[in-house]
Amino acid sequence: DSLSQARQLHDDLGTVQDRLADCGRELAEFGQRFSEERSRIRRAAQAVRGQAEVTRKAVDSWMRKLDSTENHKTEYENVRSQLSNFEREWAELQRRIEETGRWLREGVSS
Repeated sequence: DSLSQARQLHDDLGTVQDRLADCGRELAEFGQRFSEERSRIRRAAQAVRGQAEVTRKAVDSWMRKLDSTENHKTEYENVRSQLSNFEREWAELQRRIEETGRWLREGVSS
């Protein structure tokens, strides 16, 4: 059961990495007038993408142990730690997006 969950997590993290790469490309093409605002989101997205990559590698290592008779406790603990880091980076990305949204709404209303 853990192996199927690990595989799903591995696939989901790959999807997150791909979507954040798309996000970064789109932000790079965003208008120059908002360069400071977009760079905050872009840096946060890059941090999440980097953490997703680290977490995905940890999951990969855990999956290899799950698929063998070796003890996988250390790898599992590492995955949990990396997921915690991923969650923190994700929250920062969401905060940056919300902050930029408020900034844009304030600009539109004024």
